[in-house]
Amino acid sequence: MADQNIPDSLHGNDRDKISFFQSLLDRVNALENPAASGGVTVSDFTDLADTFTSYTGKSKQHLRVNTAETGLETVATGADYTSSDTTIAAAGTYSFTHSLGAIPTKIKYFLVCQSDDQGYFTGEIIDVAPGTSLYRWVATATLQYLGFSAKVDTSNITVYISDPALPSAGAGNSPFPVINPAAAGAIGFLDLTKWKMRVVASL
Repeated sequence: MADQNIPDSLHGNDRDKISFFQSLLDRVNALENPAASGGVTVSDFTDLADTFTSYTGKSKQHLRVNTAETGLETVATGADYTSSDTTIAAAGTYSFTHSLGAIPTKIKYFLVCQSDDQGYFTGEIIDVAPGTSLYRWVATATLQYLGFSAKVDTSNITVYISDPALPSAGAGNSPFPVINPAAAGAIGFLDLTKWKMRVVASL
């Protein structure tokens, strides 16, 4: 495609953007029909890996170099994953298979109430985030590890929930302390038998 296809009335920035996309389309056309582009077959796609983010999210789909760097692939903008509500417990490990083909850029973790607990009602959702902390249990002057961590790759999100009985064996409190909305800001510990975890991820 040649620059004469760009209307003269467009401002410089607009013309630059259109030129960029025309150049990109020329590359794609060359890949699909090398004979029409002079018989040259493009086999090195590493340069394209630095450009696809320039137009990610600009339309309904974007292009990216595939993992093997052997060609281009399209990815629908907003492709996402929502897990089923999953039973969890302290010291547990849970794998959520998102199958998005790339590491998600946005991940949210929710606890979904299954039975009234700590001022929350069935069906309500708490937004939680990975992180760990130490909590001093006043009654026994012991420390507990609270929270969870998550490991993410191109196929799975793995959640690791802390064991609050460590290092003080027998403390046994929930790894999820929350503000009880019905108790004037008091902290309560969720009973995980009354909650499930939901994970939402998108590219």
